[in-house]
Amino acid sequence: MLVTVTGIFTQQALGQVSEDFSDGEFTSNPAWSGSSAHFTVNALHQLQLMNTAAGTSYLSVPFSFSSAQNVQWEFFVKQTFAGSASNFGRVYLASSQQDLTSPLNGYYLQFGEAGTNDAVELFRQTGTSSVSVCRATLAQIASAVNARIRVTRSYAGAWTLFIDYVGGINFNQEATGVDATHTSGSFFGIRCTYTVANATRFFYDDISIVSHAVPDLLPPTVSAVSAHSSTTLDVRFSERYDPLTAQDPLNYLLLEGSLNPVSVTQQDDETIRLAFAAPFRNGYSQRLAMKGVKDLAGNVMADTTTSFTFFQPVPAVHKDIVITEIFADPSPSVGLPEAEFVELFNRSSEPFDLSGWQFTDGSTTGVLSTRILLPGEYLIVTTPAALSAFSRFGDVISISPFPSLNNTADIIRLKDPQGRTIDSVSYSAAWYHHDDKKDGGWTLELIDPYDLCKEEATNWTASVQETGGTPGVQNSVFAHVPDLSGPKLVSATALAADRVSLTFNERLDAALPAVTNFIVEPLQEIFSVSFVDENRTHVGLVFAGALDSAKAYTISVKDVFDCPGNIIQSANATVSFKLDTVRPRVESIRVVSARELIVEFSEKLNSTSAGQTAAFSISAQIVITSAAVLPDQSSVQLMLAQPLINGYENTIAINGITDLAANEMLPAEKKFMFFQPVAAVYKDVVITEIFADPAPTYGLPEAEFVEIFNRGEHPFDLKGWNLSDGSSGATLTNRILLPQQYLILCLSAKTSLFISFGSVMGTAVFPSLNNSGDVLMLRDAAGTMVDSVHYDATWYKDNEKKDGGYTLELIDPDNVCAEMENWVASEDDRGGTPGAQNSVFASKPDLTGPKLVSVFPAADTVLLLQFNEKLEKNLPLTDNFSITPTHAVKRIMFATQALTSVYLTLEEPMHNGVRYTLTATRVYDCAGNVLQPDFSSATFALPEVADSADVVINELLFNPRPTGVDFAELFNRSSKFINLKHWKLGNWRDGSLVNTTALFENDFLLEPQAYLVLTEDGNILKGEYPRAKEETFVQINLPSFPDDEGSAVLTNEKGKIIDAFSYSDQLHSVFFKEDEGVSLERISAWTSAHEAQNWKSASADAGFATPGYANANARAEGDADGAITVEPEIFIPLSGQPDFAQIRYHLDRGGYVANIRIIDAQGRQVKQLANNELLGTEGFFRWDGDLDSGQQARIGAYMIWVEVFDSTGEVKTFRKRVVVAGEF
Repeated sequence: MLVTVTGIFTQQALGQVSEDFSDGEFTSNPAWSGSSAHFTVNALHQLQLMNTAAGTSYLSVPFSFSSAQNVQWEFFVKQTFAGSASNFGRVYLASSQQDLTSPLNGYYLQFGEAGTNDAVELFRQTGTSSVSVCRATLAQIASAVNARIRVTRSYAGAWTLFIDYVGGINFNQEATGVDATHTSGSFFGIRCTYTVANATRFFYDDISIVSHAVPDLLPPTVSAVSAHSSTTLDVRFSERYDPLTAQDPLNYLLLEGSLNPVSVTQQDDETIRLAFAAPFRNGYSQRLAMKGVKDLAGNVMADTTTSFTFFQPVPAVHKDIVITEIFADPSPSVGLPEAEFVELFNRSSEPFDLSGWQFTDGSTTGVLSTRILLPGEYLIVTTPAALSAFSRFGDVISISPFPSLNNTADIIRLKDPQGRTIDSVSYSAAWYHHDDKKDGGWTLELIDPYDLCKEEATNWTASVQETGGTPGVQNSVFAHVPDLSGPKLVSATALAADRVSLTFNERLDAALPAVTNFIVEPLQEIFSVSFVDENRTHVGLVFAGALDSAKAYTISVKDVFDCPGNIIQSANATVSFKLDTVRPRVESIRVVSARELIVEFSEKLNSTSAGQTAAFSISAQIVITSAAVLPDQSSVQLMLAQPLINGYENTIAINGITDLAANEMLPAEKKFMFFQPVAAVYKDVVITEIFADPAPTYGLPEAEFVEIFNRGEHPFDLKGWNLSDGSSGATLTNRILLPQQYLILCLSAKTSLFISFGSVMGTAVFPSLNNSGDVLMLRDAAGTMVDSVHYDATWYKDNEKKDGGYTLELIDPDNVCAEMENWVASEDDRGGTPGAQNSVFASKPDLTGPKLVSVFPAADTVLLLQFNEKLEKNLPLTDNFSITPTHAVKRIMFATQALTSVYLTLEEPMHNGVRYTLTATRVYDCAGNVLQPDFSSATFALPEVADSADVVINELLFNPRPTGVDFAELFNRSSKFINLKHWKLGNWRDGSLVNTTALFENDFLLEPQAYLVLTEDGNILKGEYPRAKEETFVQINLPSFPDDEGSAVLTNEKGKIIDAFSYSDQLHSVFFKEDEGVSLERISAWTSAHEAQNWKSASADAGFATPGYANANARAEGDADGAITVEPEIFIPLSGQPDFAQIRYHLDRGGYVANIRIIDAQGRQVKQLANNELLGTEGFFRWDGDLDSGQQARIGAYMIWVEVFDSTGEVKTFRKRVVVAGEF
């Protein structure tokens, strides 16, 4: 049966396959090919697999598939078996290959798979790899297939799968997907994979494929418009055009001039050429409007306007483009960006492409990129970094490198690509004509860009724009005033005994004046006349004879013309001069940059002598590459081969230089320093030594000081820097701190005490350094943190030295992240090493990641995370922390400037009684090491109020060995997280609590079932007891614990007693002859500390103490199965294993009195444990295996006889067996 589908597509059908096998064969109309011998057409006119062995078989038929079509496939498929990995069918909707078992590109539907969730699924196949596009309902074909399938694909790659699972035509949409990877195919087909049992159980029928072309509904667009010549344009369209409409001149209009083309000619199927009667304006953007053009489908383009530019290169001549504005000293800014720039102006009538043009100051040259500069246009030229800052002022271009514009004077040139100078400016600070503006923030502006005759110095001045300049627009001082005045003779200078130089106020006419134009009195014959410079403002006269140094001379000029042609007036034509006999001298050295110096002299110099590098030499073998006399003739610019070292002082020697009158200077030397401020980054300068407690003194002055050290690569001017402890600060004064240099900081009144130790700086105010601890912060003049140290007395790591007279010294200045572990007391006999390398100096790099030490809930939505070292200054991300049960982190911030702790703010509040776990990832320390995985998690809960005995005194060492220290161990026996902040440990004496010491000044959570060891020296304690868990240690000053007897009392933050223990050396085992170094361990945390039976000596096998972990003698709490129980029934005294018997009682009420005796095998009493002792409802006694005689019981069986009675005379007797064993 053939199923016909209509109403799905309305486009013209381009391709169709229709096959219902009603002709009884499949080899023609259409012709299927492939594993033909494995298929047949059965009596129901269905294509059926008919094989006798397992395998893979396929048939395919030609079908052209294109992405430019909408396609629909429909077919019937039947598989009478449950699909599996070895039994499944495929219908290839499109394939690039006829052989469907070979690598191919295409799409197929699969029927059958492993498991029980078999579903119809569409796949994309590329080579031998397949990717799912969409999948129908799960398990619908798990047992068999009898379905009619419809698949549609749009030209955009959208697939839709419709299925009737009972083989009818009631289709339901089952799945959709988008995939346009493969855009073509050549075959449709089926492929069967099967075992022998299913070799005849695949059936196919009613195959229908219809494809439709997608109509062209898109109008053409303009792809490009370009000038082919000065009168022709090429227009390219996005597709083939209709020749009739594309070649209609009325469809094109040049908006500048409203011109239609005189002709339109076809260039190719998508390009036409327009010819216009008038030429385009060279270099200018013009607009072409287009309309009415159709494509071959009749779609009409939208009205379109496109810009184009015709450019015909024209060679530039001198001064076609001029430099009109110079920003040499942008600091301090008064409104402009703080960056150098120059402004160019096209004063000609032609456009110029600046590609390949050069801007140079002689030492650095930058090359301009493509930019057409039109007549009358301005262009800003600056650095790449400043490009965006200047873009708001006008057209701007950047070059790299950008020549550094010297603040005081420089010569800058603009050259074309052939190296011809188009403009040059030799400016100086005098051109500002304003003392304040020359100090920075104001530009130099050209007054008249059209007058080429004006003397440069008079044609430039400081900007009068309130923002400091006018980049990109006409200058604020612009004025075009014709020169109608004649030149003026300004001065005459004797250059030698036979020659003089005349200076005029403006440029003279290019025609050289004659000898007869000059008259000298007393009479002096003139031998020759010449222009001294290219600006023609200086004229040189050579006399036939020598001048007399004792005489004054007058020179007069006549018939001399300026550049515009004005003649000199007699009132301005006479000056006097005298032969100069004074030697020139060096006035100052100005350091312009690391490679440039300006040497300023007392008068104008002979350029030949001053322009020789041999006349100058600089210390440290600095090579001078050039010496150039500047326009003022009294300054020399020196360029250096290698840069001066920042912050270091140099000496320059000068000799052999003469002035204009040939007077030679005396040899001279001057010192100078190049210093270029560099912003200090964190830890460039570090605090290396702290003298917080100077008394008593062992050799150092009895005055506080802080030593700083420049560990960076740059020198720093400390002016305005500040050393502060948060409450007061010392402001530092002007001082260059060189790399690897130390500096001692102290009170000004104490400066003289430290001069002998090294460089010292005193300040009027100096922070008071707290002996016990303080936070010191070093900031630069801008307030940026450069270093910080949060020290305390534990950093000395020496109990004697921390009491005064010794400094804290930094061990490794390059380990900028470590804190306490990188500081220790000085080892110098004097107590410290101010101004020099520390006595403890050593390389101690940080190679390990940070540890998460603790998490404390500061509030129900705020967590305080403490790390063991300083983190990197960039805050971790909120995603770096996860909390279970889940709580999202909303915000994160550092808790202190020490950067060792952070606050996390949570989205939702936490709940009481819930145990949380926080895990951190991708957290880095200051050195860049990542958080250690083994120390990346911590458990916590909201702290709860502690009841009495929630935290107990669990172990006490009060009589340490001579080399040891006392300790007290606490144990949280509750299920609460308890905050020990402000808890105290003390003694009980005469009814009062005395000798108390605080456990923690800050928050500290003690977890349930956790231990805490209090000691005065953790290192010593660990050395005495190697098994100790030092992560549980807290170092505090313990109260007094006498060796014979005493007390330990634990109180909470409100002073309430939580637990107390009155100890005695009599509680130790009778078997120990010496109890030094042996701790008393609490047997049960749930039995009162006042019960003597609840304490026992730590065993030798356990090392005589168990600080920080479970007591060797600890017994877990349990319900007794009778009134009297013994545990264990076998024990070995002093073994470290079960070495005592615990006799527990559990009675129906309190008030009983007990007698307990140990009876040996002969029936003799050997030990009395209790004699008429009043009992509570439950508790225990302990037998250590000792006898009344003090000896140890022999190995063997014993009976524990227990008698209890009350006031009514009721008596109960119990007998329990116990065995004393031994080690063999």
